[in-house]
Amino acid sequence: MLDKKGDPTPLPRGGVYYEAGFAQGLGIPVIWTVKADHIDHVHFDTRQFNHITWTDAADLREKLKNRIGAVLGPNVQH
Repeated sequence: MLDKKGDPTPLPRGGVYYEAGFAQGLGIPVIWTVKADHIDHVHFDTRQFNHITWTDAADLREKLKNRIGAVLGPNVQH
């Protein structure tokens, strides 16, 4: 897969799915994220979950801040 500049971009690593599933089994909220240009390659086991799509670090930071507030509540210390 190539990014907008034509450079190769890494695909997701499988170990993350194990860790996320383990967390879910323990009742720990999992926040799924995917770089916008990888959304078509989301693993079939996670497609039913709402993924945050992001374009750059600033975009991800803002969206994570909002999602964490929505999931854990507005008074969580960051």
